[in-house]
Amino acid sequence: ALRNGVANAAYATSKAALLQLCRSLAVDYGKAGLRANTVCPSWVRTEMADRRMTRFAEEAHLGDGGADAAYEEATRLVPAGRPGEPAEVAEAITWLLSPAASFVNGATLTVDGGVTAVDPGTSAFDFSIAPRA
Repeated sequence: ALRNGVANAAYATSKAALLQLCRSLAVDYGKAGLRANTVCPSWVRTEMADRRMTRFAEEAHLGDGGADAAYEEATRLVPAGRPGEPAEVAEAITWLLSPAASFVNGATLTVDGGVTAVDPGTSAFDFSIAPRA
């Protein structure tokens, strides 16, 4: 919803629409007590993500590393240096549902290890990115 990739127009558009729907719900029904927030994670180690990473490892010829090698490749520019864990996303959602977040409404919370803070245009200055064989 916050960033886009190649050949991803329909998926990215649907995610962005959900962000705006959430904001609209917050505006329209906030006075009635509704809190509507979105959580935007990056790669999180789940069974579904593992299947995609295994396929990516095969397509990119990452050797015998399988999903682990693919996660390493996919999270290379993530400041946390790794994918998220399901419990980390659940903790963020638990906080949003708690009284501690009672004044949070219409917000988008990134749970992404810092990846949306990275400026891709400057990544070449701090990282060595080489084409895959």
